[in-house]
Amino acid sequence: MNHRPTQAQRDLSDTIWRLSRNGVWQYKENFMRDVPQTLADHVAEEVAKANEWQDISTAPKDGRHILLYRPDIQFVGYHAIVGWCMQGCRVIDPPPTRWRPLPATPEGSE
Repeated sequence: MNHRPTQAQRDLSDTIWRLSRNGVWQYKENFMRDVPQTLADHVAEEVAKANEWQDISTAPKDGRHILLYRPDIQFVGYHAIVGWCMQGCRVIDPPPTRWRPLPATPEGSE
């Protein structure tokens, strides 16, 4: 799996490197101030991304169900060896162009 870090992840890595290269304890105040904000920015970016339609090329292809979109339909589906599928592996042709994660299930639901 080819994982490319997000900008927030790169920023976090750069911040940690910058603050620790000369000894993290020397920069404890900066570290304690900058790292939590960078983590908060990363979490906010990931939450925003989860709520937006993303290009199909970035969709997971591990069989998990996700929301799929093409101009004429939105549906829950997954990627299989044969391509993008709906329930029962009915192959979708033409394939979807966008995707997003399924929303979380309501708390207390069975």
